[in-house]
Amino acid sequence: MSSQVTREREALMDMLTDAMGDLACVVTIDAQDARPLPGRIAVLIDPPELTFEGWHMQTITWTVNLIAGTMATQTLALDLLTDGVQRLHDRQVNLRDAKPSTFNLAGVGSLAAYTITLNPLDS
Repeated sequence: MSSQVTREREALMDMLTDAMGDLACVVTIDAQDARPLPGRIAVLIDPPELTFEGWHMQTITWTVNLIAGTMATQTLALDLLTDGVQRLHDRQVNLRDAKPSTFNLAGVGSLAAYTITLNPLDS
């Protein structure tokens, strides 16, 4: 299972990096690196949810956070975030839902975000 999660995570990082292009300043699995720059989005991939459907069957569900703005630019962050969600949709990333959220960044405060749940990557 561990190698399958690792392969999917690497594929997901590549997919998101390609899809977001220059809109993203970072695509990471480390929350401390998820620091958006002005006018750009930080993409944070959460550890996956694993659902076991029997002895050998499992579903891996990924959650991705788009984070934008600084404490001084939160009003502009919504446009960046909706552009990011639209870019993922346009590039046919298999989105299940996108919910507005906040991301608490140590030393910075709460930043605007979207939490996106993906359908299984093999769907």
